[in-house]
Amino acid sequence: EKSVEIIRALHDMGHAAVVSDSDPQAPAFAVADSCLIADVHGANETAAAAERYSRKIRKIDGVLAATDAPLTTAMVTDRLRLKGPPAHVVELIADRLLTRRSFASAGVATPWHAEIFTPQDLQRAAIARDRKVVVKPVENRGTAGVTRMAEATDFAAAFQLARSHDPG
Repeated sequence: EKSVEIIRALHDMGHAAVVSDSDPQAPAFAVADSCLIADVHGANETAAAAERYSRKIRKIDGVLAATDAPLTTAMVTDRLRLKGPPAHVVELIADRLLTRRSFASAGVATPWHAEIFTPQDLQRAAIARDRKVVVKPVENRGTAGVTRMAEATDFAAAFQLARSHDPG
């Protein structure tokens, strides 16, 4: 697993590794110096756990994410007063809808986009645009949960797939 390799590399460089995961059986816990039981995608939960650990047990000097959790990384660095991108910037980058709306308000051309609340909304939008619609979760996590409606026939399934990949 990638996180185990990262921890071993950190150890080779003389660093201690504090790992956060909601799964007490996470493979990285076997090689970590300390473990925090906190959901890596729960930014506030992880930041609070890291702050408690850093204050009460051992000072944390840096943050490295082995998974796609930029908001969590930003919240932890902010709470620990470490260098890193501000949480409000990362929040904007992680949210496709906010990013597009920010670009549009600044006069930057953006593709058509809309917030969809039901499979029926999706069907209406896709048909109105000759099925040239890509359904994506709001939170930007790569290609997980993405469906191109030109290639799909089940609007409800596309809606549910995007929704299942969006924690918000």
